[in-house]
Order: sequence, then C-alpha cells, then structure tokens
Amino acid sequence: MASNLGLLAARAIIGAGIFSHGAQKGLGWFGGPGPAGAGQFMASLGFKPGESYARAAYTNEMVAGALILTGALGPVGPALLISTMVVAARSVHWPNGFFAQNGGYELSAVYSAGAAALGSSGYGSIAIDHLLGIDNVFAKPGRPMWVLVLGVAGAIAVLSQREVAESSAPAPAPEPASDASSASAHPNGQPLGTSGDIGSNV
Repeated sequence: MASNLGLLAARAIIGAGIFSHGAQKGLGWFGGPGPAGAGQFMASLGFKPGESYARAAYTNEMVAGALILTGALGPVGPALLISTMVVAARSVHWPNGFFAQNGGYELSAVYSAGAAALGSSGYGSIAIDHLLGIDNVFAKPGRPMWVLVLGVAGAIAVLSQREVAESSAPAPAPEPASDASSASAHPNGQPLGTSGDIGSNV
C-alpha cells in the first residue's frame, strides 16, 4: 500500500505540475502568457507557424498531465511528457547548462526522469487503469520502454522542423565617417553625451 501511495504522490506532483504548465500557455492560467504569447515565443525559437506549435505544445502538456495524474493509459502520458521536455531542453535551456537558476535544463531533466520512472513501473493500484482492469495490458515486458522511445523519437521529429537562424552570416561593415563630427562618437556608435552612454551596454 505504501508503494501505491508513493506512486500516487509522484503522479500528483508531476501530473498537476505539467498540466498547469500547459494551462499557462493554452488558457492563460496562473499568470501564463496564453495562446498568443505562447505562439510568439515558439516562433522566436524557430518553430513556425508559432501558433500551431504552441497549440501542439500546450495540448501535449495538458494531456500528459491529465493522464499521469489520473493514472490512465499506462506509459502514454509519460511518453508525451518526455517528448515535450526533450524539445524544451534542446531548444530553450541547453545553451544555459544544467542548473535551473541559470535557465538550464534541470527541470526538464527532473520531469523526464520522473516520467521515465512512472512509464516503466506503472501507476499502481490507485489509478484509472487499475480500476478498469487494463493495467496489465501496459505491463507486458518491453512495452513501456518502446512507448517511451517513441516519445523521444517524436521530440526528434519536432526538433528537425525547427528553423534555426544562420549564425555564420558576416556582420555588415561599418560605414565610413562622413565628417569630422564622427571623431567624437562613442565606441557603441552614438555621440558622446547621449543616453547611449548610460546603460547601453548593461
């Protein structure tokens, strides 16, 4: 019984957490940006059209959260969550390293590890799958891991469609000085004494 309560507690935290994360994007709840803001953010990451990718992201998160929280459909919810977290880690957090305080992928890794554990172990007896008598369907050897692998494959498919800006384009050459007044120019391109001297490089 203790193990089932532990699984329920894990499902409650992970499921409710990722559902709320999706609701921020899709419904504007909990101070979230809503669909419009989420669409703009996805487009800024190179996922275009941003509205479509945002809709897929928050639907994925809310469905995954609901399935995990209620203990339904075995490893499907964890696979959806892993897919979402792999995309988030690679497209948003990876350049910032591991730790969340620096904007890193720490939270994505924790969610993914929790999802992998639930997808492999099952939801326990306090779950819809158990009440419906279908939990044994998902407990067959190897089946949970195959579903989780499909989640990672789905993330790779999404990332392959990302439009990454070219970083190798040469910077434009500076224009030559046209008169003597340019001699007093600040190195950042603005004349001395303007607001550009204060905070322009902060």
